[in-house]
Amino acid sequence: VSSKQRAQGEAIGLANFQYPNSDFLTNSEISGRMPYKLRCGDLAAISPVVGGFGLTLNGGKAYASNGGGIIKAEDFKLVGDLFAVGVNAYEGDWNIGDQVVIKQKDVVTAVGIAKMTPEEMISMNRGIAVEVRHHA
Repeated sequence: VSSKQRAQGEAIGLANFQYPNSDFLTNSEISGRMPYKLRCGDLAAISPVVGGFGLTLNGGKAYASNGGGIIKAEDFKLVGDLFAVGVNAYEGDWNIGDQVVIKQKDVVTAVGIAKMTPEEMISMNRGIAVEVRHHA
């Protein structure tokens, strides 16, 4: 097996484990090699912070259209992390530590790591809901 075929197999296996509907990642151009610089097109790259593929903003848009977790936030300039007080609604289901997409006015404005469950984001008035990794 060539190193390129091995990298593709590792990327497909990791994407299938990490994301339920991973076709949006596995159908993109896979480049690099494990454990460094492995990428799925301009959609995701390997990240030690995430512990797998960290989504880019374009990856977040693709993930949202493929049934990924979406948080609908108030309309404001998102500069840092999203706090629970700014969350209006959500779509989908996720666990703490999963990648989620933030939408404002039906536009994907950020992706990040969920720090609360969906129900907690709605019921709580304080605390970090999403650790934002990329924003527009």
